[in-house]
Amino acid sequence: MIPSFGETLQNLRDSRGFSQGQLAKRIGKSVSMIGLYENSSRMPSFETLIKMARVFGVSTDYLLGLEEPKGVPFNMEGLTPDQAQSVLTVIDEYKKANGCYGE
Repeated sequence: MIPSFGETLQNLRDSRGFSQGQLAKRIGKSVSMIGLYENSSRMPSFETLIKMARVFGVSTDYLLGLEEPKGVPFNMEGLTPDQAQSVLTVIDEYKKANGCYGE
C-alpha cells in the first residue's frame, strides 16, 4: 500500500530529526499547517511541495507517492535536531553554490 502524503511527510521529517517547527521555518509555513499536511487534511501548493522536496533531498514525485526514493537516503539517526539541521544546511549551501536551485 502506498503511504499517504501526510505519512510520507512525517516519516521524512522524523528521519531527518526535524520538529514540525523546524520544518515550518525552513519552508515558510506555520506549525499548525505542517500538522494539517501530516494528517492529510491539507495538501501543499506546488511551491511548498518543491520547497519540501529540496529540504528533504527527494523528488516531488516521491513526496506524492509516485516513485521510490533514488540514491542512498541520509541516516540522521543519532544526531540531535540541531546537528541534523546543520548537515542539511551545509548540503543546501553546496547545492546553491553549484547552481542547483537556480537562485
